Amino acid sequence: MSGRYEINQSTEARVLRHMNDDHAASIHAIARKVDGPWQGKISNAKLVSFTSDHYVISYVKCDGDVCSMEKKEITFDEPIASDKEIREKFVTEHKRAFMPDLVKAFSERPVLILVEVLFVTAYLFPNVEEVIASMIPISIPFLSASFFFWLTVFLHSSEATFIGMYFCKKAKLDIKSSFAWWIAILFCGFFEIRKIKELASEVALQEKGGKFKDH
Repeated sequence: MSGRYEINQSTEARVLRHMNDDHAASIHAIARKVDGPWQGKISNAKLVSFTSDHYVISYVKCDGDVCSMEKKEITFDEPIASDKEIREKFVTEHKRAFMPDLVKAFSERPVLILVEVLFVTAYLFPNVEEVIASMIPISIPFLSASFFFWLTVFLHSSEATFIGMYFCKKAKLDIKSSFAWWIAILFCGFFEIRKIKELASEVALQEKGGKFKDH
């Protein structure tokens, strides 16, 4: 049975410096991913240490005027077996951090998703629309389920395609991640746009400092 692979101090120091100098946007995204609900403001995210099986990040979390220093330990899917695997592990963590959590996005906005499902249901099953209409005392011809359905499709598709993809491009995301963000924005709108906008802003800060590099 082989023992645990130990990363020497010089290698750890070199990787920490590289990640914090050249990939701070990735560390910020990881902080957002592990912090929980997307609330408050996160800043000064740093990779502070790592071993063959986990890494530790720190960041400042502010909710209004109250700020605190947070520290999180994240376990790698599989332990690092050699120095050659270090880059691969952090690339994987980068991609995971920039990938939206669709399940969480939908669960955080149940009312919005329910309304959209009702619109789709009413459009696909006209009898449902008639039942809903009978419950409304005032008749407004153009406010039909069909009207709202196509209006919703148009607005959210435009928002996801033009605004969402603009920020995905700014954040230098791959096709898979961009498509996932498109789905999230299509169904959740502004709530997801603010997230990808924040990540794109972090990447822009790196570019402004001349430090951001594609993985």
